[in-house]
Amino acid sequence: MEDEMDHLATNMAAITEFSGRISDTLQDRRGQITQLSGVHTLLKKVYDISIICSFTHRLVMVDR
Repeated sequence: MEDEMDHLATNMAAITEFSGRISDTLQDRRGQITQLSGVHTLLKKVYDISIICSFTHRLVMVDR
């Protein structure tokens, strides 16, 4: 019974260490994804502004 408890404790320690490494890896990726999401949002805004400017320019040209 004591051997089983020692084995269980060893497994739990290994799982805890592995879980910590996974968490660290995901934290790095999470930061990269957040940064990419911010760039994507900014690019969408730039695209929307360019469409509005293009449309406005076409309206001005029609009035002439």
